[in-house]
Amino acid sequence: CTQETPAGSTLPFSIKDTVNADFTYNISLGCDKDVVSFFHNGYNTVNSWYWTFGDALPSNAQNPVVSYENFGVKDIRLIVTNGTCFDTAYASISLDNYLKADFQSPAFICPEDQATFSDQSIGNISSWNWNFGNGSNSSLQQPPPQTYLHNNNSNYNTTITLVVTNNIGCRDTISKTAQVVWNCYIAVPSAFSP
Repeated sequence: CTQETPAGSTLPFSIKDTVNADFTYNISLGCDKDVVSFFHNGYNTVNSWYWTFGDALPSNAQNPVVSYENFGVKDIRLIVTNGTCFDTAYASISLDNYLKADFQSPAFICPEDQATFSDQSIGNISSWNWNFGNGSNSSLQQPPPQTYLHNNNSNYNTTITLVVTNNIGCRDTISKTAQVVWNCYIAVPSAFSP
């Protein structure tokens, strides 16, 4: 403290090593939830950990395991200390296995007209399985147009189903109903009288 030290005097003190909060993790992707295992080595006498995991509960464990039911990007933070020194590490992990089947289709289909269906599914999709309710199937993402026949001068409903599978084997299914009408012709008179 800017004071001269008398000759021969000593002052005892202890030194603590610095700490490092760097961590690793292992992701196990699932269809309903993802499990992430976090690891910190605990070197240099680290004796306290404080983890935050985005939308999951925080933890004080050295090597916590966290389950996520909401997919997406998760911001992770770890603060470590040995009682004297502190350090913080950050990471963003992407749980990109969200899967949702969806498609666009007409609500009404005229007989013998071609109906088009457009895939609007979300996820890392590896396969599509269409059933058009007319005896036809397709495994293409954007299937060819489909034709529906009329049914004895009456309207009927048909169900179109799409099953999508992602890159880890998870599936999602959606079905929609379209009405096949028996007649779409409109008669327009060429003349009329008062």
